[in-house]
Formats: sequence, C-alpha cells, structure tokens
Amino acid sequence: MLTGEPIGPREAMWSDALRNGSASDRADAALRLGRMLWGCGEATVGEELLRMAADGCDQQVVPRAALALAEALTADGRGEEGAEYLSRAAATADARLSPDVILALGSRCAAMGQVDLAVAVYRDFLREVAVSDSELAAVASYRLADIYRERNELEEAKNLFIRAFRDGSMSLKPHAAVALGDLMLEQDCPYAAEKFYRWVLKADHADLAPKAGYQLAVMHREAGDQVEAVRILRAVALSGHPLYGPMAEEELVPMIEELDVSTTVDGMVDEALGGGQLQFAAEVVRSHCAASRLYAYAHRPVPPHSGVLLVAITLAPSAIPQTPQSPLQLETGDPQHGLRA
Repeated sequence: MLTGEPIGPREAMWSDALRNGSASDRADAALRLGRMLWGCGEATVGEELLRMAADGCDQQVVPRAALALAEALTADGRGEEGAEYLSRAAATADARLSPDVILALGSRCAAMGQVDLAVAVYRDFLREVAVSDSELAAVASYRLADIYRERNELEEAKNLFIRAFRDGSMSLKPHAAVALGDLMLEQDCPYAAEKFYRWVLKADHADLAPKAGYQLAVMHREAGDQVEAVRILRAVALSGHPLYGPMAEEELVPMIEELDVSTTVDGMVDEALGGGQLQFAAEVVRSHCAASRLYAYAHRPVPPHSGVLLVAITLAPSAIPQTPQSPLQLETGDPQHGLRA
C-alpha cells in the first residue's frame, strides 16, 4: 500500500503502526496517514487508507475517517459518494466517545447543503451529550438555533439561543446575545432586545459590541431619543470597526445638525416667550444663531400695541462657507465647527 521511503518521522511512525500495530493502532494510523497523504497530493494512496479506516470497526476512528473521506471526495467533485460517507459518519458517531466529531460533522453537513442531516446530528447530540459537557452543548445549541432561524422556526431558535447564552463560554455568549437581540427585535420586543444589546456593549467584544451599539442607536433614533442615539453612535464610530464605524459616522452628520437646529430653535422660543419679555427683535434671534449654520429672521405681522404677540421664525441656509468636517470632529467638539460642551 505504501510506496517509497517515509518523508518524515510522523509518516514513519504511522507506517510502522500499519504493519506492526494492534487493530486500533492500525485504524488510527490509516486515518492520520491517509489525511496527510491526501493533503500532500498522494490522493490515490490517501483515499485507500481513509476507506480502510472508515470501513473498519473502531468506534472512535470510523466516524472521523468517514467524515474526512466525505470531505475529500466532495472536494474531488464526487459529491454523491461524499454524501454517502457523510451519512455513515453521522450514523456511527457517538456523542459520548467523540463529541468533537459530532460538532465538526454537523458543521460540515450544513456547509455541504445537507441541512436536514445537520439538524438530526445536532439534535441527537443534545439528547446524548453528558451534563458535564455544557460548553459543547452550548456550541451545538447555537449552531442548531442558527439553522432554525434561517428556517423561520423562531421559537425553537429562541430557546436554543437562550441555552447557548446561559451555558456558553465568554467567547460564545456575545454571539448568542446579539442573535437574541436581533430575534427579539424581529418579534417586536424592543425592551428585551435592548437588554441583550447592552450586555454585549458591556462585554466590549471587539467585533460584536459595535454591531450591538449600532442596532441600539437605530432603536433609540426610531423611538425619538436622538441624544442617546448620537451618544451611542459616537462610541461606535470611535471603535474603528471596519463596517459599523463608517456606518455610524454616516449617521452622525445629519443627526448632529438636527440636534443643533433643535437647540437653536428652543433657545429662540425661550427668548421670545420667557420671562415676560414682550419685545422681540430680529437682532435677538440672530444673536442665538451666530455660530449656527442657519440665518433666522423674526417677523411681527400683528400691529404693535394690539395686546397680541405673534412671532414667525424663518430659518434659511447660511451663505457662510463651511470647511468640511468629519463626523467625529463635529461630535467631539471642534472649537470652530463642532458642538461645544
């Protein structure tokens, strides 16, 4: 079966096990050597060794060999034969003996389009996995939930994402929390969605925290809380995330301008109606807008001394040229063009 001299110490060890080892050693060596030779371009010998291991009787080696052979055959364009070995791997894998194989198998089934088989693999695993392997169960729950969400089976997805969030490690929890936030938002539960998004923000995950922050800012903007939306968007923009950072900057410019105009108008109304002031001149209005991008004009169409004060405020774009500023410069308070504390 093997030709030529071993190319390295590992091949020499596995070749020796194939000739002189026990049945278990021979099966393990056939799997390892077969994968190595296939990867090195010795496809014929590699496939023969993998078939020998996959057709053997070793309960720990058979599913691994069948999975490796399924991947190799599929990559070689023999998808139908690869699917047969994928099914064999699913049928022979034991969650108690090889949980890593089950997880790899489920992922591979989904990637190869065998979604129903992937669902069956994950569900069987979750029924059989030991309580002590809660982290592995959390990983399986997250992957299965993702499939259910794509199938629009949202209640099943929610329960599994909750399990992944509850039992998963700190590397998995943020992924489950973002998925739950998205799911709650889709089901019109903004309060629950905000809880999960804020948890991710607090966890400060480098990739997921900006995504959660952006979603949270959109929620606040749609709810009319522009100030909180701007505050969160600034944090997202400053995170430097390659996707959500630029998206947050793009959102910031019109929102900051809108807040600036709103503050200006509030100030003019206070000046006009507050403190019992009955005199209202255009100069007063312009004094409030001196640093703004707007001109303001005040009119008193009602004749004076009539006992009624009617104020009409007209806002028009300023003709003063403005130097382009980035959203971050605007938000962080550039002394000439930005917001002042």
